Amino acid sequence: MGRRTKTLDVSYSIPEEMATGSVVGNIVQDLGLDVKRLTSGKARVYTGGSAEYISLDKERGVLVIKEKIDRELLCGETTPCALQFQIIIESPMELFRVLVEITDINDNVPSFTNNVKRFEISESAIVGSKFVLEKAIDLDIGLNGLQSYSLNPSDHFALKLENQPDGSKKVEMVLQKPLDRELNEQLSLLLTAMDGGEPQMSGTMQIFITVLDVNDNSPVFTKPIYNAKIMENSPKGTRLTTVSATDKDKGSNGDVSYIISNSKHRLTELFQVDKKSGEIILIGDIDYEKAKHYQIDIEAVDNGGLSDSSKVMVNVVDVNDNTPYPNIVSKLESTHEDSPPNTVIAMLSITDPDSDNNGEVECTLLDKIGQPFKIDSTMNGFYSVVTEATLDREVSAQYNITVTCSDRGVPSLTSSITLSLKIADINDNAPVFESSSYEAFVVENNAAGISVFTINARDADWKQNARVSYILEDSSINGVPIYRWRQSRILYHSNLPVIPYYPPRYSDTLGTGTLQHVYNYEVCRTTDSRKSDCKFGNAGSQNVLIMDPSSTGTMQRMQSEKSILDEPDSPLEITYSIPEEMSKGSLVGNIARDLGLDLKRLMTGRARLHFGNAAEYIALDKERGVLLVKERIDRETVCRQTTPCALHFQIILENPIEFYRVTVEIKDVNDNAPVFKTDRMLFEISESAVKGAKFILESASDSDVGENGLKSYSLNPTDHFILKLHDHADGRKEVEMVLQKPLDRENQEQFNMVLTAIDGGEPHLSGTARIEITVLDANDNAPTFSQAVYTASLVENSPKGALVTIVSASDRDHGSNGLVAYSISSSTDHILDVFKIDENTGQIHLSGALDYETSKHYQIDIKAKDLGGLYDSCKVMLDVTDVNDNSPVIDLISTTPLISEDAALQTVVAVMSVRDADSEDNGEVTCALNDNIEFSIKTDSSGFYSLVTDSVLDRERAAEYNVTVTCSDRGAPSLSSRVTLRLQVSDVNDNAPIFERESYEALIVENNTPGVSIYTIKASDDWKQNARVSYILEDSSINGVPIYRWRQSRILYHSNLPVIPYYPPRYSDTLGTGTLQHVYNYEVCRTTDSRKSDCKFGNAGSQNVLIMDPSSTGTMQRIQSEKSILDEPDSPLE
Repeated sequence: MGRRTKTLDVSYSIPEEMATGSVVGNIVQDLGLDVKRLTSGKARVYTGGSAEYISLDKERGVLVIKEKIDRELLCGETTPCALQFQIIIESPMELFRVLVEITDINDNVPSFTNNVKRFEISESAIVGSKFVLEKAIDLDIGLNGLQSYSLNPSDHFALKLENQPDGSKKVEMVLQKPLDRELNEQLSLLLTAMDGGEPQMSGTMQIFITVLDVNDNSPVFTKPIYNAKIMENSPKGTRLTTVSATDKDKGSNGDVSYIISNSKHRLTELFQVDKKSGEIILIGDIDYEKAKHYQIDIEAVDNGGLSDSSKVMVNVVDVNDNTPYPNIVSKLESTHEDSPPNTVIAMLSITDPDSDNNGEVECTLLDKIGQPFKIDSTMNGFYSVVTEATLDREVSAQYNITVTCSDRGVPSLTSSITLSLKIADINDNAPVFESSSYEAFVVENNAAGISVFTINARDADWKQNARVSYILEDSSINGVPIYRWRQSRILYHSNLPVIPYYPPRYSDTLGTGTLQHVYNYEVCRTTDSRKSDCKFGNAGSQNVLIMDPSSTGTMQRMQSEKSILDEPDSPLEITYSIPEEMSKGSLVGNIARDLGLDLKRLMTGRARLHFGNAAEYIALDKERGVLLVKERIDRETVCRQTTPCALHFQIILENPIEFYRVTVEIKDVNDNAPVFKTDRMLFEISESAVKGAKFILESASDSDVGENGLKSYSLNPTDHFILKLHDHADGRKEVEMVLQKPLDRENQEQFNMVLTAIDGGEPHLSGTARIEITVLDANDNAPTFSQAVYTASLVENSPKGALVTIVSASDRDHGSNGLVAYSISSSTDHILDVFKIDENTGQIHLSGALDYETSKHYQIDIKAKDLGGLYDSCKVMLDVTDVNDNSPVIDLISTTPLISEDAALQTVVAVMSVRDADSEDNGEVTCALNDNIEFSIKTDSSGFYSLVTDSVLDRERAAEYNVTVTCSDRGAPSLSSRVTLRLQVSDVNDNAPIFERESYEALIVENNTPGVSIYTIKASDDWKQNARVSYILEDSSINGVPIYRWRQSRILYHSNLPVIPYYPPRYSDTLGTGTLQHVYNYEVCRTTDSRKSDCKFGNAGSQNVLIMDPSSTGTMQRIQSEKSILDEPDSPLE
């Protein structure tokens, strides 16, 4: 049922989507009209310029659906949604205002503009990071509209809804669990939007998230230790092996660079690793004899400074590239031919630096056939050339002994040395007379001294031994005895020649021979020198001297009772221990005492030290019989890290040859502080590095060993990092710096720490290196707008490109991570059609037409996104300032082209609606008429204007009016519109006929026949029918003869005689050519005098209001208002 209000005549409420022809309401009943009135009044629906969804069924007196109504299409989100129109009835003119409210039904599913949304989010995004989602659109409203959202799965993200001033909901996806690209690079979520209707309807959007990589993973080597072999003397460029490390990160974060991290310069001079491939190649010369093994520490570093380490253990394979090198330790220039077998001719030291078979040497004598020599091997590469058979100078006075030494390598390498030996003669040949007997004749009585006879004897020996002395054997001549003589060879000092005799295996006292062992002996003499020999004493004792490190030089002697004769081929060895850095001339040990030698023996035996090719750090003081420091000894220079460190040399004595081995151990003193190769270590570490990330530090080196060597490290400060040490097989310590507290570049971009290396000596020595860390940025901060809401205003019709405002968001990240791109995230197309934003500057410009009348306000949702996919959002609230760009629009609803001149004052001539789409003063309209006319214009608050009569009309004075209505707004400048109405004034019989004269005289011939014209008179009157004059004679008589008049009701008169009708004031004639200001029911009252006829008024039409119950099926409820329409004679029915 319809419902009346103060401003509406009737209103209805219907649901949208009703079928065409459905009844909206009984308008006749609700307005209190008669169906016939609709027909006679030509009732019609007036909608202005709007679509006509409702039509009037005049025959039934009801409003029906003309076209199916879609509330969303009609009103969008405007509530309430209503159709407003007017029902116009003419004859007389009436205006009824009708409102039909369109209620929503749940006929629209929530939907997203895009059914797929893609995000790229950095895995460094912190918990709480927000990501603006596209809002769903539900064209329905109220409970049927969008009510809630859900997100599934919700392992990493939760939804956050924020109510907006326009009633919509801002939807944000909030990170609640850190992302890890290495575990899950792609995430798929489903966002569901649900309305509140029954049944509930929903729409979905698929969300695909690509997790962007940050450098949060360290490289990891495939092996902790790689093993490689390389032949010595391999050419430069030889490939040893390839190390490989993988980084679970992606792109540049997963790029791994390889470096050699050893602090020893030597390694980087020999090996090189390809930064990209990890291939290790040889760049220097490899010599097995210098180093048999190498440990190469390889570090894999990614672009964020994260690292891992591995070792490459390189074994150098020996190549037989060294020829055995014979070195003459001692040799005889000559030996007596009576030297016994095994007499040492020469002592050789053979060295071959190669290993295994390549270094195993065997020495032989070349062309041994015919030579009475052999070569014997002693321990540790020493060989002795000794006699093997009896020598005979008379057979061979000199030998060239060639010693050939060959190793067992393939191919075998050989070297040789030739020893020249002269055989010294001994008197081993008796003189031989030329004849076995001689006869001589002696003259008797010769004087003494006179030659009796000359004999000649020859001796095969040489030189002195070949000098022959002639003596007479014990004999007698004629009974006269002749005596012989002999004396000890050693003690004989006469000038007579002596034939010396040497006992077996001993040299002569002139020092020309070599004893195999050292003996103490006494000379034994007999009267026959050929039978002289020696008495042997005890063999020399073996001595070992050990220096107590805590002592100041006192020696401790340990006597070994083991006879050296138990090992006839082993030379005596003695060991000393001294600290390094002893001053030149410092005492090492009393070698004479410790070897049991006499000082004279050192002198006579030409004692000397044999170092081979080694440097001579020790000297022999033969006069004192002691070993002295010849040159200051630096243990680190002599042995580097080798322990124990020792000098090995031999003491050689001649006459006879004696050979002693001496070892001097060099003890370390704490004279070197730990030192780093560089005093600065630079790191670039991503702030995304996870706790536990390791960073390999350069190890310090300490040339000292043992307790004096490097023992520990310390790091200061330790707020973010701690140290972790790894012991290596070679005693070194690998140092790692381990992250124990996350880094934050935005809080601290630079770290400075001191790494200290400490040795174990007393006092402690230390070295330091400065660690400088630059924290690399990771995309862990979302952009942040300077304002959550920006306000702006812009005049409508502003040109395209006009600046609306500038939004600004900052990102605390650095470099590319801090770059922010702006975009408009509003989901409605018209926003994107009207505005654009510079993605770099945040300037919002106008790109379309801005019309205040279309939209007075805009909410522009702006999104700021960084390269890691992190977001922030803000709103720009734009108020459009109205410009007076719309002229008032005059719409004539109904007009009366003809008005009776007797129309009452305030009679409605025309009804019009005036609209101005502008606002405030620009939309406030005033309408006026042209001056000096009998009309005025009236308005009510609803924008309807009525043109009414303002004074009495007189057709005879003005039969037609051109009424111009001018409507102007109050804008600056003012805009106006006008419409001209042409009104004709219809005549009423308001003027009596007027004769041309007041009296007429006529002469009548008597006896005229009836019907003969007597006299003609003329009277003039109004217009057309009203100007038609009927002439009658008043009651009178002629010459006493009465003349009768007649009169009859104008309405009931049916004769052919002319009738002058009379119309009461404010009513039109019955021909329907006039317009009533109001509608009346009336009866005709008749009198015999038509001029006094009038009407009897009935009751005015009742006002009716129909209200439709939304839950009803069409039953109407009638409310009767008894207010008479006559109470407001000039207002349209409400």
